[in-house]
Amino acid sequence: MTSRTNSPIAPISVVFDADLVSKVNIADEQFGAIERENVHEKEMALYNAALEKSKTVKEEVNSDLPVNFQQSNTTWQEPPISIEPTQSFVSLSNGERVIALIPQGVREYEVIDDHAIRLTLFRTYSFMGKENLIYRPGRASGERIIETRDAELQKPLDFSFGFTTFAGDFNSAHIANTAKAYNTPVVAREYSEFLNGRLIFSEPEVEGTKEDSYSLLSTENKLVVSAIKKAEDKDGYIIRLYNGQFHEEESDTLVFTQNIKKAYYVDLKEEYADSIEVVDNTIQVKPLTHCKFTTIYVETE
Repeated sequence: MTSRTNSPIAPISVVFDADLVSKVNIADEQFGAIERENVHEKEMALYNAALEKSKTVKEEVNSDLPVNFQQSNTTWQEPPISIEPTQSFVSLSNGERVIALIPQGVREYEVIDDHAIRLTLFRTYSFMGKENLIYRPGRASGERIIETRDAELQKPLDFSFGFTTFAGDFNSAHIANTAKAYNTPVVAREYSEFLNGRLIFSEPEVEGTKEDSYSLLSTENKLVVSAIKKAEDKDGYIIRLYNGQFHEEESDTLVFTQNIKKAYYVDLKEEYADSIEVVDNTIQVKPLTHCKFTTIYVETE
């Protein structure tokens, strides 16, 4: 989905009504999903109590400011707002249906009235900072005298983001896998002539003999493939997977199209960590719990 705007400076967002009600939302971090309250009710109650107290009790830090905004370790410095970050998706679910947005730019969202997701598409300002912000009155934020006019990008802007819905609960939807496929499609490039100054570099014409398509491995699409790369100091491949489900143990099966010579778990330094059983060029990945990842080294013939 693509959104287009001519707005020069105001924050730009898109709102999706999920047509369902949920008190919590699920977004993702680097290697897993996190559940957040749409409104931080406990924190807001404490904040409002401090605000009521400030009407009758003033701390002698700065009498011109409410107690909430005084520079005191005993009071709130900012209200506990619910504008949150995400890595690649944010979703709402009532257990029977799921709606999810997949950003491709600013990774910021807010859930409104327990049924709508507001996704930030673009945000910029005319100055590097500003005083007396809505959520931080009386406190400096950045440098208010330095203009950033070039940051306004006063021209038509295009934004892309994804949207998906699923009949079922969050874990059945495998939203993390959908977001990964949407955000990181396979990109193919062809050698071609190119000009560098006055010199033309070209590749010799070679008649292709390879098949039109090729697959190194396939999965059951249960774990999320985080990365596939050439090993740093070996001949094989490094495959990293993680559990994108929410508090549900998950495994996966990797089926290779070539004969496997070696396979074992490695750490982040790509050093041996544990053995792997290989049966008919198939690897059953050990179960991963919430927000866990694993890395495998595979060498084929």
